[in-house]
Amino acid sequence: MKLPIRLLALGLAACGLAASAPAAAAGHHATHASHAAHHGHAAAPSFPMKADEYRKLVDKRVDAVRAVIDRKLDRAGVSPDRKKAIHKILDEEAKDLRAEVDKAAADGTVTQGEADKVKTLTMGLRARVRERLHAEKDPKAKARLEARKSKAEAEKADQARIARSTKAETARAEAAYAADSEAAARAVKKADADKAAKQAEKGAKSATNAAAKKVPGPTKPAKTPKTKLAKSKASKTGKRGKSSPSSESSASAL
Repeated sequence: MKLPIRLLALGLAACGLAASAPAAAAGHHATHASHAAHHGHAAAPSFPMKADEYRKLVDKRVDAVRAVIDRKLDRAGVSPDRKKAIHKILDEEAKDLRAEVDKAAADGTVTQGEADKVKTLTMGLRARVRERLHAEKDPKAKARLEARKSKAEAEKADQARIARSTKAETARAEAAYAADSEAAARAVKKADADKAAKQAEKGAKSATNAAAKKVPGPTKPAKTPKTKLAKSKASKTGKRGKSSPSSESSASAL
């Protein structure tokens, strides 16, 4: 009889654990949420974001990295002078990060893609500081660090050169396009002027031909009654001037 009682007790205990598991999980999530709220963890930022707001966000993240480093340095009993030197290393390693921020904020707005690039640099900031500190004690690590930095600088110079070349090529293309557009505009303007001149010349010729058709040709003068009268008088006078042969002989006799 004792064995079944033990089995029953174990079964009840198992049921109790199963029932308490969801409640424990819920309590864990609630505790985690309250812990995040207690430590002031803000909600994930939304993008696009204004440039000024994003700069403040990045500054907070850098300050958080600085605070973590300072806590470790304080626990290790690092002197104030050494802490200042490490802060200087932190600022030097943050230069690329801030340069990327300036590039992303140049147009006044930061997109999700631009923020992701900056976030990658921010997350690796503390590791880069540790690497610098380790390189101070290990010559091989220092050589590897310098080689990697030299490679990064060379890549950066190549990117800057490509950017300048692309910008110059774009400027030349825009200048050529502007020149072609201006030449095309001049050609169109000249064609319009030639067309207007031809139309004006054609109109002038049409007006001249129309005027020429309206002018009458030369006509014979009309016979007036006075002319007819003069002719009739002349014919009468001619008839009177003619004399008979007798009269002519008598005239010669005289």
